Amino acid sequence: MPAKKPTIVVVDTNCFIRLMFSPLRPVLGSVVGGYQLMTLANLAKECGPGTEVVERNPWLLAPEVQEELTKNCLSFREPKTSDVRKWAKTFLERGNPLLRAHCIAKNLDNIRELSRADVTALAAAQVLGSPLATDEWPLTWAAERVSDVEVLLTSVALIHLMEKDGKITREQRVDIVTTWVKHGEKLPANWRAQYRELFQDEPPDGQA
Repeated sequence: MPAKKPTIVVVDTNCFIRLMFSPLRPVLGSVVGGYQLMTLANLAKECGPGTEVVERNPWLLAPEVQEELTKNCLSFREPKTSDVRKWAKTFLERGNPLLRAHCIAKNLDNIRELSRADVTALAAAQVLGSPLATDEWPLTWAAERVSDVEVLLTSVALIHLMEKDGKITREQRVDIVTTWVKHGEKLPANWRAQYRELFQDEPPDGQA
C-alpha cells in the first residue's frame, strides 16, 4: 500500500523566517507529523537581495538559506494558477475593508491592511485545501472571516508539531523560543497562552 502523501502547509514569510532563525534548518520542504512545510515563490522573493526583509535579517542571504527557499516553493498549473489569482483578488477586496473597519472600531493607531503576499498565501491555502501558517494577526483575522481555510497555524504550533513528531526535544524547543524572545521576535499576541495550552509548560521569558 503506497504511503500517504503529506498534507501541504503554506508557510507565510514571518513563520518561515522565524523557523529558519533557529537550529531547525532545513525547515522548508521537511515533513513534520504528516505535514510538509512549503512556501511560495513570491514570498521567497521577499527575502532576496535589496529587500526590506533582508535589511532586517541579512543572514537570509546565506547561500544555503537562499537554496532552501528557492527549492521549496509550490508551483501551480492551470486551472489552479488562475484560481489562486482569483481568490487573492477576492480576499484583498473583501478582507481589507473588514480589517480597516475592525481597526477603527478598536481605536487602533495603526490601520492594518493585507498585502499582496498575504492574500496570495491565503489563496494558495484556499485552493489546495491546506493549512496556512502565519504569525500575522491581520492575516489570521481576515482568513477566519473571508476564507474557507480551516487550519491556521503559528510558529509556536509548528514547533509543537516538531516536538510531538520527535524532531526536537523539550530542551531544544525551550532554547528556540527563548532565542525568539531575546531577539524581540513579534510573536502573536496570544502566543504565551497557546504555548501553555500546547506544551503544558510555562513559556520562556528570554532570560535563561
